[in-house]
Amino acid sequence: MQELSSGVISLIHHIKLNEAGWQEKSIQSLIISTIGNHHNDNMPISAEQIFKILTEEVNSNLNRQTFDNEIDKLKNTAKIELTPTGYILAESIYQDFKQQLSEQIDIEEKTYNFFLTLCTTHLPHLIGKSIWDDFKSRLLIPIIKSIGAKTTSWISGKEEIKIEENSVFQHFICNYQSDQDGIRRVIIDFLDFKNEYVKKYILSLRDAYFFIQASSLEPKEVDEIYKSSKTQANLYNTPPK
Repeated sequence: MQELSSGVISLIHHIKLNEAGWQEKSIQSLIISTIGNHHNDNMPISAEQIFKILTEEVNSNLNRQTFDNEIDKLKNTAKIELTPTGYILAESIYQDFKQQLSEQIDIEEKTYNFFLTLCTTHLPHLIGKSIWDDFKSRLLIPIIKSIGAKTTSWISGKEEIKIEENSVFQHFICNYQSDQDGIRRVIIDFLDFKNEYVKKYILSLRDAYFFIQASSLEPKEVDEIYKSSKTQANLYNTPPK
């Protein structure tokens, strides 16, 4: 699976497992984000293009019949409109999408800037952006995927997860050779969860990857995520300091 876009994450993380039809809502959110992101301006896009983007870029397990069903539901509820050249979002839906996308981008930018500050402190001779891209794709996202349902307990401090003992962590810092102490310090400080934007960012990533991969999870894993939903809501709604 490729790294998810801000548009996908901004919509997916608002879905709750205690809502009826959460699977359908997650698919609809993927469709809405794809249309809303088309040329960054809600430009018309065909159903074939939307399906191609979802299966190739998001790598969902979506089949065409399920996709067509959700497209029809969105059209029948006036959330999307079919023009002569393709689908667009209804204006109110597009405005909501832009608002949620803006909020997600703000979280991502503040999280990124916090990471850069840590790099300036501990690794001033290296390029922070390169470290961030490497850290996010090769360490943060794999760890979030592996921890899964325990992410909320990890962030809240209810469950101790020793990241430094994780094989992915060990392999990652080995790539930095003489800078291992510095990169270790950056990661530990970043994941101490004193920064509210880091909490929000990680929860949104966890939710997005979970909903997209939900069809491959065991029922027990889905139930664990469901049980954590109330704690997650409290964490996610904490005002940033």
